[in-house]
Amino acid sequence: MNKAFLAYQYGMANAGDFAINIGSLDLLDEFYDAITIVSKLTANDKEYIRNMEYLRKYYPDFDIIQGPFNLNRGNIFTTLKSYLIGSLKYPVLLNNGKYNNAVKNSNMLFLNGGNILRCESLTDYIRLYALLFPLRLARKHNLDYILLPQSTTSINRKGIKLLEPFLNKAKIVFAREDISYKKLKTNFPNSNIVNSLDSAFFIKDRKMPGSDYEIKYHFLAVKKRNVCIALRKEDLGDIGELSDEKKQKIETAINNLANELLNNDFSLTFVVQTKKDKDFTQKIYKQFEINSEVMIIEEYDPLVLREIYRNSLCLFGMRLHSMILAMSVGTPVVGYFDQNWGNKNSGTLGQFGMPYVYIDQDVDLYPLFEEAQINKERMVIGIENSKKNFLNILNQHIT
Repeated sequence: MNKAFLAYQYGMANAGDFAINIGSLDLLDEFYDAITIVSKLTANDKEYIRNMEYLRKYYPDFDIIQGPFNLNRGNIFTTLKSYLIGSLKYPVLLNNGKYNNAVKNSNMLFLNGGNILRCESLTDYIRLYALLFPLRLARKHNLDYILLPQSTTSINRKGIKLLEPFLNKAKIVFAREDISYKKLKTNFPNSNIVNSLDSAFFIKDRKMPGSDYEIKYHFLAVKKRNVCIALRKEDLGDIGELSDEKKQKIETAINNLANELLNNDFSLTFVVQTKKDKDFTQKIYKQFEINSEVMIIEEYDPLVLREIYRNSLCLFGMRLHSMILAMSVGTPVVGYFDQNWGNKNSGTLGQFGMPYVYIDQDVDLYPLFEEAQINKERMVIGIENSKKNFLNILNQHIT
């Protein structure tokens, strides 16, 4: 039996992170008979059981085991504490029968995609050291491994020194957009870095989410000129909020956008897909709640979110995976970012011809709607070509 080992599976509190899980599993399911999934969550985390139940609904034959340590992020002090404790457990974990047996019985190990390859601070370094646990197990058992599509921001010298032996030994390291690809190639010239696209682009269409959408959001299905907005109030890594000044700029820009959309006979749906953004989104929505053409919904299932975006004309997004989920079903997007969020946002949208602006530019967002519509065909063709190229390269390295 051809088996894969996938680490890590992310939680559902952030639909974008969970979308990476589904995309990676749908991708690997094409190549492997069985997959062992290692959660990033421990059994003590209330999200762990919920995530297991969801995954078993769509992947009943896959094995799921709890994470080796708690790497959840809170404020900087609790984050640093959890990362440090996780790193100190290494000597015991490297000899744990459960993880060792799962790795030994696999044909290939995959490190899940995302923003793992960053290291700008002590907290980042400890986090990175802990997250490399599966790759240490793979090297211990002489098992080949592949890094699924990664983004990076800055990697300091200590981070490069830590990562270099692992990336150099990888069969392939996929970068998930152009800018990260160039940075990784510069920092790790002896590694096999390949430019690609985010794992969430590989999520398969299913009947069940479409039915769920029609039942739960029947009021959206009748809207023929609906535009979605997905906001964000958190800084990089979601461990702190943006400044009050930046939040005020966002509020002003979104208010202006909403008014222009309504004046041009569009309906508008605010989408909360990350719990930390809920209060901020509700605050802006309240200024329009008396208008029947403006709605707010809260949804954390990436498969249902894809149906929401599929039935919309455009998404104005601040969360990367809101836009990836939209683009994956052919819906054009406009990005609205903070420059401190790194390369993954601008790199992904730029790769497929979708417009974006930064918060500090104070730009009118509405005119970008037309630019997104004009470039829709380029986006769809670009995504399909990138997926085919990815699958061809992956097939060469695992068969």
